Amino acid sequence: MPDSEDNVYLFLDIDGVICPKNRPVTEIEAQDWGQGWGKVFDPQCLSSFENEVIKHEQLKIVIASNWRKRQSLEKMRQAFSPQVAEMIVGVTPELNPTTRHYRYNEVLLYFKRHKLGSQNWIAIDDDEEHYPDSVVMVVTDTLKGFDELSASQLNTLIQKFSDK
Repeated sequence: MPDSEDNVYLFLDIDGVICPKNRPVTEIEAQDWGQGWGKVFDPQCLSSFENEVIKHEQLKIVIASNWRKRQSLEKMRQAFSPQVAEMIVGVTPELNPTTRHYRYNEVLLYFKRHKLGSQNWIAIDDDEEHYPDSVVMVVTDTLKGFDELSASQLNTLIQKFSDK
């Protein structure tokens, strides 16, 4: 979908969102993702996320996660269904993670580098400290990840943009 006023950018963290932080990882999963660092996507969290985002063709997903440092964009896309993988348009640039609201600043820099100007956007993260209070955001429970409550919250936020 070309850039338009109807697009909503979704800045997606992965740890604590698609990968709850208490999920055990098997040795085979770690090997599959290489370097032994690996967590892989929790099937329930991934399903809840994908089932919600595929309802909204105006979404463009940008990975805003430390995963971008360890895996290529193509490798990350492979972990999603083909339909959702097509919605993933990039990753945020890296800034110093000790800076206050650094993920927020990465989002702003992403828009600037891609000459996108003012856009509708939503952050999905398990750490609300990554963004100022004014940001439209779904905050997940770091131990549960993206669940049905998160999906409902995301749907409500997307609808608010659609109603403008």
